[in-house]
Amino acid sequence: MHQYIIGDVHGEYDALMRLVAKLPKDAKLIFVGDLVDRGSRSADVVKFVRENAHSCVMGNHEEMMISLMAIVLFYQLSRINPLIHIAFGIAMARLLL
Repeated sequence: MHQYIIGDVHGEYDALMRLVAKLPKDAKLIFVGDLVDRGSRSADVVKFVRENAHSCVMGNHEEMMISLMAIVLFYQLSRINPLIHIAFGIAMARLLL
């Protein structure tokens, strides 16, 4: 079995599918980060990797997206609970200073 290491897909699902079509059917794909961002089909790239159980490590773009999602969720919760609102303000101040 051949192993192929793929990195920096950046949400370019169609380009990824063109690449995968050129590889042997039994190829083991290993993704080395930056599946998301930039391209318009990041969710499809992640879905492809997960549904096919390909190995993958997190890149800095995944870390950035997870951090952004956490900030948005924390902000939404802070609108419901005043204590979370205060904690959100403190956390953001620490990030900015």
